[in-house]
Amino acid sequence: MLDSFLLTPLIPELVYEDFAIVTASAQLLQGLFGNTWPDDLTLEKNLVDLTRHDREFKERHAFSWVIRAKSGAYLGCAYVNPRPDMRGKAKVFTWIADRPDRLTLLSSFNEQFRAWITPQLPNGYETEWASNDF
Repeated sequence: MLDSFLLTPLIPELVYEDFAIVTASAQLLQGLFGNTWPDDLTLEKNLVDLTRHDREFKERHAFSWVIRAKSGAYLGCAYVNPRPDMRGKAKVFTWIADRPDRLTLLSSFNEQFRAWITPQLPNGYETEWASNDF
């Protein structure tokens, strides 16, 4: 799939691991999803989010993955969200947690993920990308 990373579905069983990474990287995630998230995130709200992501993935409505290093370390997340208001278009979000090599990892991941996901999408499908690359 990807040369340097592993992707696993973002599922409710990962709530503690996900919550720890998200809250530790909160300042790098603000604005990525168009609001102040994850300012008011609680473990309970995170579980609701992960349950929704899991359901959407299983129903093939939207796709959310944990980005892991080959060692298994949780690095961040990737999302492909089809736009319900615009057929044939999706918003892709990627983020890497706060760490010294974050921007290098994010650039490498985005390149590999784009190369992998593009052929998976219908011909002519348009994607708009957003990352925490600031």
